[in-house]
Amino acid sequence: MENTGKREQKLKKADRKKKKISKIKIRENIHMTLMVIPGLVLLLIFAYLPMPGIILAFKKFNPNKGILGSPWVGVKNFEFFFQSQDAVRTIRNTVLYSVGFLIIDLLAAVTLALMLYYLRSGKALKFYNTVVILPRFMSMVIVAFIVYTILSPSYGVLNQVIRLFGGENVQWYMEPVYWPFILTFVHV
Repeated sequence: MENTGKREQKLKKADRKKKKISKIKIRENIHMTLMVIPGLVLLLIFAYLPMPGIILAFKKFNPNKGILGSPWVGVKNFEFFFQSQDAVRTIRNTVLYSVGFLIIDLLAAVTLALMLYYLRSGKALKFYNTVVILPRFMSMVIVAFIVYTILSPSYGVLNQVIRLFGGENVQWYMEPVYWPFILTFVHV
């Protein structure tokens, strides 16, 4: 009996010591915990709050009735999509572009990292790093406008260069053959 009582006392003492250590660790790392809060808030806003919108895939949406008032159709929207002539092409393009972007992004990132690694000047490294990262903070509207100024059929920079060398304007946006290159260039 005495051994059991001593053992319980030791366990209680060890528990109190663990709780004390935990409180000390929490106090010491409170600034780290506070740094996680903005990330968790953004995760909640952009990953979890939009999830109820998935219900739209199973409804025949009517803007006048709203999401919850629109009639439920089940998987008829999916049946319609997979029976359409565009389903195979859409899925193929999505998968191929995703795989292509993964490969191109990896190659571009490694190439850029190697090029920056061999720079000797710290100021040049900071400059090039800023130039490379800056486009990530640009709105897609601005990126689309920049691409349009380059590829515009009548006033685009690229068409002006082609005309300078005696060629004719190219309708970049009208020809499907150019789109894989345009999308890949804009993505990178």
